[in-house]
Amino acid sequence: MKQSDTTPARTFTHQKDEMLNAATFTVLLNRVKRPRYVYDLMGGVGNFADLIKEKWPKVPLTVGELDAACAGLIHERVPSADIHIGDCREIALRKDCGVVCDFNLLTLKRLRDGGLFRDIFDGVLGEGKTLWYIFSDSALGKLHLNYPKYGMRTPSVKEYISQYRKTLRKYKRYRIAECFKAHARVLFFLVERKEG
Repeated sequence: MKQSDTTPARTFTHQKDEMLNAATFTVLLNRVKRPRYVYDLMGGVGNFADLIKEKWPKVPLTVGELDAACAGLIHERVPSADIHIGDCREIALRKDCGVVCDFNLLTLKRLRDGGLFRDIFDGVLGEGKTLWYIFSDSALGKLHLNYPKYGMRTPSVKEYISQYRKTLRKYKRYRIAECFKAHARVLFFLVERKEG
């Protein structure tokens, strides 16, 4: 039998990955300072918005999502969230906020190439308003195939993270505080504002 999106084995793998993503995100959320505001710029179906509200029920949460159907699901899960339907680059960040981006397609190459991903990073880290930024990168599953495109000598996760550190140096007020491999395909980064 051919495996398809409805095959139970595929569904189980997806659910397992989602659980690992949520567990990794929770670990990172427990390491950061309570912000005055939180922005989930790529809300999806509200998985992370749900965990944010569970941790900080009284902190204002704004969720950005392009898809109106997904925005409806987020509203059902987290009715107190302010939902922005449209381009997340239109959301104005407030001082001392926390920002979350669970990217589907971010890779170091796409970040370096500019466009949407660079715009988001510049918006989140460019002015120094953000206390912390948690984001995901989905390149790991293909890293062994694409590592030369990233200017790396070997397809190692360690070198990939090292290249991220170099790329993010342009945001002088911030540092990569933590990096976790959630599962075989996804890295999570915690970027924090430097003290002083």
